[in-house]
Amino acid sequence: MSWDNDTDAAQTYALSYTTELKITSGAEVTNSVSIGSEFEGLSVSMDASVKTFSTAETTNAKTKTVTVNVPPHKKVTFYQRRYDFRSTMFFVLDAWREEWNAGSEGGYAITRKNCTVQIYSEDYLTSETELSDSATGTMNVKTVSRFYHEGDRKTRKRENLTTRAKDVLDSMGV
Repeated sequence: MSWDNDTDAAQTYALSYTTELKITSGAEVTNSVSIGSEFEGLSVSMDASVKTFSTAETTNAKTKTVTVNVPPHKKVTFYQRRYDFRSTMFFVLDAWREEWNAGSEGGYAITRKNCTVQIYSEDYLTSETELSDSATGTMNVKTVSRFYHEGDRKTRKRENLTTRAKDVLDSMGV
């Protein structure tokens, strides 16, 4: 969103923007799994800056209003920071006094589902200098050890899962 002020006086505008988590792919899985809670409280650091995602950014969308001042004969642009994440999940069945990886139909390949989310942050910038799309980039991420590892348990073929597990996976399009 941008404003051009062609007058000799400063102008003020009010802008409403929303902080939220949007699922851009894999939404069928997130109907059963609260993907937002996976990101709530997550901290991302880059250089000397640290961003910790709030509830308003990950689970409960919130609309905010800001006042934008545009000097005479200037153009001001509003930029909202957006983070894109890809999450890969696998499914664990707790049955028969043991945990099992959910396998594929007719095989032991572990069933996985990808989900892509965008977090529209509370962070924003108003600037008289337009940013170009070429400024968009990626960063290398240092990962931490995962709590669950697929190799920690055996895998059951899809047809050998419980009826309820198969129904839930089917409802998620997995």
